[in-house]
Amino acid sequence: MNILLLSLAGEAMTLVQPLREEGHDVVCHIWSPGAARVGDGLVWKGDDLSSLAAQADVICFCENGRGYLADQWRGKGYRVWNGGQFAEKLEYDRTFGMKTFAEAGVTIPDTYEVSSISDVKSVLAAEFRPNEQAVIKLDSSEHAGSCFSFVAESTEQLLDQVDHWVQDDLLGDNWSGIIQRFVKGIEVSVEAWWNGESWSMHNVTIEEKRLLTGDLGPNVGCAGNTIFAISPTSRLFKLVLEPLGSVLAKNGYVGQIDTNSIVDEKGVPHALEFTPRNGYDATPTLAWGHPSGYGHAIARAFGIEDRDLEQNESRGRFWCGVRVHVPPYPFDCKNEEMARKVNEQSLGVPLDVPEHLRDSFYLFDAMESDGQLVCAGTTGIVGIALGGGDDIQSAGKAAYKVAEQLKIPNKSFRAKDLFHRAASQVEELLDMKLIRLG
Repeated sequence: MNILLLSLAGEAMTLVQPLREEGHDVVCHIWSPGAARVGDGLVWKGDDLSSLAAQADVICFCENGRGYLADQWRGKGYRVWNGGQFAEKLEYDRTFGMKTFAEAGVTIPDTYEVSSISDVKSVLAAEFRPNEQAVIKLDSSEHAGSCFSFVAESTEQLLDQVDHWVQDDLLGDNWSGIIQRFVKGIEVSVEAWWNGESWSMHNVTIEEKRLLTGDLGPNVGCAGNTIFAISPTSRLFKLVLEPLGSVLAKNGYVGQIDTNSIVDEKGVPHALEFTPRNGYDATPTLAWGHPSGYGHAIARAFGIEDRDLEQNESRGRFWCGVRVHVPPYPFDCKNEEMARKVNEQSLGVPLDVPEHLRDSFYLFDAMESDGQLVCAGTTGIVGIALGGGDDIQSAGKAAYKVAEQLKIPNKSFRAKDLFHRAASQVEELLDMKLIRLG
C-alpha cells in the first residue's frame, strides 16, 4: 500500500520501519516547523497534502490535531485511519470523555467538573475528606499529557498543585478539567481497532510512566511498556471498550481506540480516559511484535486485499519496549522558543545502531546528516528498544539487551525494573478472569 503518515511533531517516525518491512511505500508529513527535520534522509516527506491524500491507499493520523482534515477526507471517501474532531473531543475534553463512558454503561470514578480555583475548593470541600486521595486532569490539547494530570495524596496537596499552576501562569485565563476520586488498583489499558462496524486487534498495554527506577521522577507518559494480544472474549474488553462501538459508529470514527482504566480489588475496571489514536510507544511495540504486522492489520480492517504481505515472524506472546533518550530529555516548558533551544542541544548526537539491532530498534527523534544517523534534536527520544518472549521477564530482558548494545553517547533509559510490576499485574488480571491471552 501507499501509506501517508501524519503527525504533529514527528511521532510517525516510529512506524516507518515496520511499515517498510511489510513492503509498503511510506510518505510522512510533520506539521510542527520545529520538528520538520525529524526523519530527514530516512523517509520521503511532502507538503502538498491534497495531492498526497488523494494518492494514498491509507491516511494515518498518528496524533490528534487537524481533525477537520480527517473528517474532510473521510467525507471524500478516502481511507482515513484515526483522527477526526470527535476523536479530539474524546481525548481533550475530559468531561465529554467521562460522559461518553457513563452513557455507554462503562464504570467511571466519581468525577466533578472544575474551571477555576474556587471550583476546585468547592468540590474538594463538599465531596472529599481532607486526607483523601484525589486526581485532577485538565482539558485541551495544550494541557494534555502528564504535566497537567496530578494524583494528590490529600485535598490540601491537590489545592496546592492547582495554586502552583495558577501562580506560575501555566493555565491562562480560561481553563477547565475534572477532579476524580482516586481508585486504588491495577492501571491497565485495553485497545482494539474499530473499522466502523466491527472490532479487531484486541490488545493490552501496561506502562511505567515515571522516568526513574523505583517509580521516581517526573511522569514522562511512558518510560517502558508491555503489550500482548488478548481474546475478544476477555471481560476487560467487554466491560470498558466493546460498549463504545455504537457511539464510534454514530460519529464515523475509524481507527485505534484505547481506554485506560484502574481495576479495583474486586476486579471492577474504572475507565479513566480515552486514547483514540496511536500510542506513542505502545503502537510501535505492537507493530513490532504482533504476528499480523501493522499495515497488514489496517488493510484487513479496511477490507483491502493484501494477500502478498508476509506476516511478522513469531516474537513470543509478550512484547516490551524501552524508551531510549539523550540529554536534555525530559525538558518541557511553556515558552516554546526556550524549549526548542534547549532540546536542540541533542541535535547531531551520533546514533550508532549496530546492524544486527536495526530490526529491534525503532527510531524517533532521528535524521541523517552527511550520511550519518544522528539525533534530530527535537525531543531527545531517539527511539524504542524492542524485545519479545513467551513471558514478560524474557521479553523485558530482550528489550533491555537491545538498549544496552546501542552505541549512543550519554544514552539513558529507565533501569531494569520496568517490567517487574507488569508481570505480577498480568497474573492478577488472569486470576480475576478479566483477560484471556490471545
